[in-house]
Amino acid sequence: MKLIITFLFAITGLFFFAGSIDLDNLPNYANQEVPNYINRDNTPRNNAITDQGATLGRVLFYDKNLSANNTIACADCHKQEFAFGDPATVSRGLNGGATGRHSMRLVNARFAEEVRFFWDKRSASLEDQTTQPIQDHIEMGFSGADGDPSFADLIEKISDIDYYQQLFTEVYGDKQITEDRMQLALAQFIRSIQSFDSKYDDGRARVNDENTDFPNFTAQENQGKRLFSMSVNQGGANCQDCHRAPTFDIAPNRRNNGVIGVAGDPTAVDLNNTRSPSLRDLVNPNGQVNGPMMHDGSLPTLLDVINHYDRIEVAPNNNNLDNRLRGGRGGQGQNLQLTNTEKDALVAFLGTLTGSAIYTDERWSNPFDASGNLTILNGSIANNDQDNDGFDITVDCDDNNASIHPNAIEIPDNNIDENCDGITAITPVVDNDNDGFNADEDCNDNNANIHPNATEIPDNNIDENCDGITAITAVVDNDQDGFSAAEDCDDNNASIHPDATEIPDNGVDEDCNGADEISIVDERACGMPTEITSSSTGRGRVAITWQSVTGADAYRIQIRLAGQDRWIFNSTIRRTSVSISGPSNSYEYHIQAICGGEESEFSPILPLVISRNFTGAESRSASGIADIVIAETSNNSEFRLYPNPVSTILSVQYEVAFGKANVQVHHLSGQLIYQTTLAEGNLTNQIDVAGFEDGIYLITIKEEGEIPVVKKFIKTSKY
Repeated sequence: MKLIITFLFAITGLFFFAGSIDLDNLPNYANQEVPNYINRDNTPRNNAITDQGATLGRVLFYDKNLSANNTIACADCHKQEFAFGDPATVSRGLNGGATGRHSMRLVNARFAEEVRFFWDKRSASLEDQTTQPIQDHIEMGFSGADGDPSFADLIEKISDIDYYQQLFTEVYGDKQITEDRMQLALAQFIRSIQSFDSKYDDGRARVNDENTDFPNFTAQENQGKRLFSMSVNQGGANCQDCHRAPTFDIAPNRRNNGVIGVAGDPTAVDLNNTRSPSLRDLVNPNGQVNGPMMHDGSLPTLLDVINHYDRIEVAPNNNNLDNRLRGGRGGQGQNLQLTNTEKDALVAFLGTLTGSAIYTDERWSNPFDASGNLTILNGSIANNDQDNDGFDITVDCDDNNASIHPNAIEIPDNNIDENCDGITAITPVVDNDNDGFNADEDCNDNNANIHPNATEIPDNNIDENCDGITAITAVVDNDQDGFSAAEDCDDNNASIHPDATEIPDNGVDEDCNGADEISIVDERACGMPTEITSSSTGRGRVAITWQSVTGADAYRIQIRLAGQDRWIFNSTIRRTSVSISGPSNSYEYHIQAICGGEESEFSPILPLVISRNFTGAESRSASGIADIVIAETSNNSEFRLYPNPVSTILSVQYEVAFGKANVQVHHLSGQLIYQTTLAEGNLTNQIDVAGFEDGIYLITIKEEGEIPVVKKFIKTSKY
């Protein structure tokens, strides 16, 4: 029966299955959750992601009809199971020809500051990029040259496909197909492909800043994270300078990375490859690489990549090498001299950037069945079914009969208007009061409003007496506490505290005094912090972490020199970890929780050792120790120093929330060099550093009620 079939389609359309798309139950492309620490989005204003547009893009992406011989789709070079990359060094086109470069992974293409695409950035936008492979002679064959059909031929070809007539009309209001419309839809689908469910994202959500050790990471992974972000001068690998966390996209305006080969031609040189995909999902959840790295696919493992950057060999003809990789003034190439342990740590960290949903999520999967067929269900004009009875006008003469009662049962005449008299043969089911019984069974079919909580007394559930009303018992629960007025005298007591627990007296107001007998459950407690640990993170920094306390709004940490009474560091923070920096010495510290106005007991006093290699005057300074023990963090996103390095005038930008903030500049030895105050507001303060000695300095801003924020800057007279 037609209506039964339509109903089954409506139910199954709630789920994805290959071979069909239900336009009334599209997946969420437009409003996917994005972590609040992701700060880049290259979506243009004229092509915001929509569920309908991305769905059309998904079909185009997987459709082999977009190749001249119906054998290749975009998805053949960008495979979901490989984070939309290709495990092959180069991909194969419609006639078996090899692509000129390795196929770039498409993960998180939306979350990049660089808006140009292809390895050589020849495409001005993702939209412009999407149809170029279709027009490539080797890849998909609609080049219009060398005997190939043209793009106009492709448009003519797919304009005759039913599902494109429906999808383009759904997205654009009519079935006209143009290259511009195809580009917009393909770009929407590609930008929708996102991966933010990695171990890295889990850890990043637990801390307030990128530089803090992640509590869910192993020691090796945290070491790799630090090496990734630290500058070469600090002993790190400085990967962060080109691949910026937390998106790990490529920095714009960079040059090539020293890999200048051409796939398949060991004698050729290509200096123009200056883009790369995000570093997310370099490997799959099993730790296997999602294809070889670099434009020529020349580096098959993550360790190969790290070894390349560890020692850059500058080719004599490479005049386009990025300056960050030239290795300083000599320009002989970067030489990090990483140990094997450090290299393994970097590999471990890169593995934390892998998610899971991107490999299996059906919204990014192939919508076609095994035979390459696709059915479109529902939608505003699905199948040209004007009367919404589930049959196309090509098989249904009654398609001018727009209103058939939803409960109508069609008499079997192939479920269509065989006589083409404008109406199908139907038996109307009339159920005016929507109680599930038609008028033939139910005399009370003028009784349209029955209380939703009504319980019908068994009299075959119909109005046997035909007196205009069924026999019902009304359930009235005015305060919606789950007890009817017959059981609950307090049915005018509409507001019960959500944490209220009713004292067992059958859960009702037995005394009929207008209120339930309840006890309020207050789960707030302010226990002492526990599971406190401290670990050295290198170069004079120690990370302190502790278990969160139920109900705690903040934590107070105090630090003093071992054996002394005076606390030289006393600050309140809102997270369960802090990174401490200071001169080499033995310290003691303890922590308490703050729950609203209540303070817990302090934890036991614990030992803390800070070790760093001071020389000369730095190692002799002790007078400034109260000023230099600091928490190296930056919880103010508007705290900026520029230029850095600086020779004369340093600009300091900081937004003071309340009152004023104290600004101090210390030499790394602890000597106080300069101090001032900032008033409330977002101010830029200039400091004349021309008279400072060349070296590294710390600038600390302390605002009342906030942990100090600290940044380093370099004073040099060589600029």
